[in-house]
Amino acid sequence: MKRKLTVILLAAALCLVLMCMAACNPLLSDISKAQKNAVQNAVTFNCTATVADRGVTVYVYSKTLTVMSDSMSVTTAESTLNSSFVLEEKSVSEELQPDRSLIKTVDLSAKNVAEATEAEGGVSCKVTADKLSAVLGTEITAEGDAQVFAAMQDGVLNSVTVTFTTQGKTVTLEYKYSY
Repeated sequence: MKRKLTVILLAAALCLVLMCMAACNPLLSDISKAQKNAVQNAVTFNCTATVADRGVTVYVYSKTLTVMSDSMSVTTAESTLNSSFVLEEKSVSEELQPDRSLIKTVDLSAKNVAEATEAEGGVSCKVTADKLSAVLGTEITAEGDAQVFAAMQDGVLNSVTVTFTTQGKTVTLEYKYSY
C-alpha cells in the first residue's frame, strides 16, 4: 500500500513539473521562432557590449552589420578609456559578401533558461551563471544570475538584452534587429 502511494505521489509530482515546464516553453518557442526570422530577414543587426565599473562605462564594443542584396557592410567600433579617463573610439568598416550566419542570436531554450515570464513588450528570462556560456555561445564566467529581456512586437524580435556581472563589473550585451 505504501509503495502504491509513493508511486502515485511521484507520478503526480512529475506531472506537475512537466506542466510547469510546458508553461514556459511557449514563450521560449516564440523567441526561438522570432530569432530565426531575424537572422533570415534583418536588414541591420547591431551588437553592443558595454562594461561598467561601479556605474561608470569603461569599455564599449559595437558591431553593426547592414545586409544588402549583393554585399554586407560591417562596422566595428571599440571605445576604451584613455589616459584622461575619457572613452576614445576607434572604428573600422569593411564590405563583405552577404553572410547571415554573422547575425548573432542567443540560445534561450528551456534547458538554458531558469525562468521565463511575459513582460510588457516582450519576455523576461533568468539564466543561471552556469548556463550563461551556453546561452551566449562563448565561455563566460558570471557572478550570479543573468537577466535577459527579449523585446518583441507582434511576434517580431526587436532586441535582446543580456545583463550580468563578472569580475565585479556589470556587462550589458544588446542585440538589435531592424527589418
